[in-house]
Amino acid sequence: MEDITWERLIELEPRLLSLYKRALAIRNSGERYDPLEVWYRWGGMRDWLVGLVGWSRKDNPELATCAAYDIAYDKIFFEALCGGEY
Repeated sequence: MEDITWERLIELEPRLLSLYKRALAIRNSGERYDPLEVWYRWGGMRDWLVGLVGWSRKDNPELATCAAYDIAYDKIFFEALCGGEY
């Protein structure tokens, strides 16, 4: 299996792009927010991400890896929600 990329992840699981866009919308809303609260609260973005990539994703071996989770986490949490800073 070749190295997974963000582009490949959203091709395999388009809901990742929706989650990314939602994180961007929160960051760009102009309202104050705590990225950790948005990410870790019950039913937060992390809960959604875990259902889309990583070990719990049993139906697709490309999505069921630590690498897939790490790439999606970096893109959605750090880049979109935190703006590359945290």
